[in-house]
Amino acid sequence: MKTGTRSGCLLLLCLLTVSESSSLKVVGHAGQNVTLPCEYNIRTHGSAVVCWGRGEIPNAGCNDQIIATDGSKVTEESRRSSRFQLLGRLRDGDVSLTILNATPRDSGRYGCRVQVPGWFNDLRYHSDLTDQLSPEQQLNRLESFVGNSVRLAFTVFMPALLLVAVYRVWSSKRRAETSRSLTLSDQEESSV
Repeated sequence: MKTGTRSGCLLLLCLLTVSESSSLKVVGHAGQNVTLPCEYNIRTHGSAVVCWGRGEIPNAGCNDQIIATDGSKVTEESRRSSRFQLLGRLRDGDVSLTILNATPRDSGRYGCRVQVPGWFNDLRYHSDLTDQLSPEQQLNRLESFVGNSVRLAFTVFMPALLLVAVYRVWSSKRRAETSRSLTLSDQEESSV
């Protein structure tokens, strides 16, 4: 490999590692609003185009885009649902994503890309959202589990218990008939 090519590859590798990327774990509660942070220094970078998407941030744009800005406001055609909002102060560089009335389906990885002019300058932030049930939801799930368990017990075990009881009654009647028939046979033999 030539020295010029080698130093070009080394420079490219350095540029790729300089582009900012971070990951944050966020715990959300189903039924509540959840905010995934994303901010940039607007004085340094100026007003920037920003997009939010689901999953990893690709080399350009956002995967499975859910909302974006044109640098000063949310572009309505980019918004997937009114549940996704940028409620921070865009003019101050706060482009944090708020998910209204979060559901367990909202769990997963999200990516925020702040497009900074120049090669490999984009800022990239990842947030991993996990679902945390509220105490009321945990109680509801527990009650549901207990109720389903009781129904299963009645559906599966009660017929089995009924069969066992019927078998025991039939078996005891059969033993009684057999015993009575043996007693009658003994009596007939002794009378002869």
